[in-house]
Amino acid sequence: MKKGIQFLFAIAILVSVASCNNSKAVAYQKDNGSGGYTEEKVSNDTYTIGFDGNEYNKKDKTYDYALLRAAELGQKNGFDYFAILSTVNDKVLEKSNSYTKLDNNDTWLKIKYFKKDRPIKYQTVYEPSVVIKDLHKKYKIKN
Repeated sequence: MKKGIQFLFAIAILVSVASCNNSKAVAYQKDNGSGGYTEEKVSNDTYTIGFDGNEYNKKDKTYDYALLRAAELGQKNGFDYFAILSTVNDKVLEKSNSYTKLDNNDTWLKIKYFKKDRPIKYQTVYEPSVVIKDLHKKYKIKN
């Protein structure tokens, strides 16, 4: 009986520790100094959007979060489509004539937005409402 209680106690501790580690990942949020999304307007239809994660965020998730912010920004500004001009989720990003070091779990996207006609020049074109719906569902983000 004593071993059974010790075993259950050990399992409870492991579950508790595991849940703490998962909660350390940067959530989808505006960057508050400890991670999240950022955006910089380059021109009326072009933005640089980033998501700063940490060691608990996987690279594909930081990419999705940057893509989600791009979709939200496009929808907010009345754009019908957007395309990714360039992607950076490596070690160094050239930005504003200076270099900003990135962690392995950061993603930056340079986005161009379009109104009315779907551009055929780009291989992949996104519709903001579809991206928002899909990524909210995938990551269980409330509207």
